[in-house]
Amino acid sequence: MSVPLAAIVPVVVAAYAVVQVLLNYSVKRINRTFVSLYIVNGALLVGSLGVVAYHSHSTRYTDFRRMGNEMHNSTNLGLGYLLDAYNTNPLSAIVLKLVALTDAYDLLKVFSAFVLYSAIVYISYSMLMYTSDRWAVLFCTVFMLLFLDFAYAVVDNIRFFPAAAVASAALVRHMLSGARRWSTVAWCVVAALFHAALWFVVVIYCIAQLRLVWMRAVASIVVIAFQPLLLAAVEIWGGRSSIMWKMDLYFRPEDEHYQALASVEQVAFYAFVLFWCSGLLLAWRQLSCRVSLTPPRRVEYVGLLQLSLCFCIGSLSSNVTFVRFVPVFALLCMPVLAVCLTGYFAPNACRGSVGACGMRSRLFPHVVFLAALGLMALSATLRILYNYGAFYVT
Repeated sequence: MSVPLAAIVPVVVAAYAVVQVLLNYSVKRINRTFVSLYIVNGALLVGSLGVVAYHSHSTRYTDFRRMGNEMHNSTNLGLGYLLDAYNTNPLSAIVLKLVALTDAYDLLKVFSAFVLYSAIVYISYSMLMYTSDRWAVLFCTVFMLLFLDFAYAVVDNIRFFPAAAVASAALVRHMLSGARRWSTVAWCVVAALFHAALWFVVVIYCIAQLRLVWMRAVASIVVIAFQPLLLAAVEIWGGRSSIMWKMDLYFRPEDEHYQALASVEQVAFYAFVLFWCSGLLLAWRQLSCRVSLTPPRRVEYVGLLQLSLCFCIGSLSSNVTFVRFVPVFALLCMPVLAVCLTGYFAPNACRGSVGACGMRSRLFPHVVFLAALGLMALSATLRILYNYGAFYVT
């Protein structure tokens, strides 16, 4: 017996939200008990989605099928075969080999779901510790769960989105809690070793450390123009390395090898998401009291979001890169949404001029909330009616 994936994922997300609402009402303060139960609820979410991932299958070709063949071949050819196939992603080769040893290839999807949604829960926890607004954080968490494409991220693509979520969680932790830079860079490098496309995140984070305005402006222009610069590099070194061959497939507009994997509808949707995130950043500027990070962290965060936006704009002509990195940018914007909605659901509990209570215009919090709610509904509708159509659970 098989059940459409579209009938399972929303139910799991709804169950998580209901439990969290009950927790918010039953425990009045954010104390040790609340945090413990919050983590338990998050662990139940991760475990449930891991079970769903294990039993999920597709009626069309997916990257997971290719990886299944590679894991099968590695049983005779050894780890060296996978390291050669994933010479720019050595951690991927190691994970695939470990899964191949179990002879239960579906565990790779469980691993993907565990890493991805553990990172989402960690981002949610970081926002909770920073804003202390349980309702705003719950809204942002449900937004992330409905926005991310479970089928493509966990059952199909497998590698990119878990790695991207790890990098995003490390960056959010760095910006909100002041984690050490070497720790943040280390986690981003780990993500890049799992999927080479995440080296762009490492580069963007390093550029975000720049303090001078003119250097930021020059860096933004370069990031927007990265595609023609990269294609020029491909022309020079394209035949000498596999990474250049891969980048050629990712970014060359006339090449259809990867372009066909992303539909026009997906690109249009993510273009709308990019527009929405840009509007969210403008709404953030309406706060009379911006995010009360220490000055260096605030400068880094603004720079990181600015460069990420420029990177997404620069990748617009590549269906593959655009639809992969816009969700990463959206994850990085979630703390901004949480701050903008702080005090919106419980204004009497708002302390000082934070979030919705600190906006110059009383209309702005409603605009931010309704825009986010509309995008959440649109995301859920598109996932259920379109993205999950070829996937089922047995």
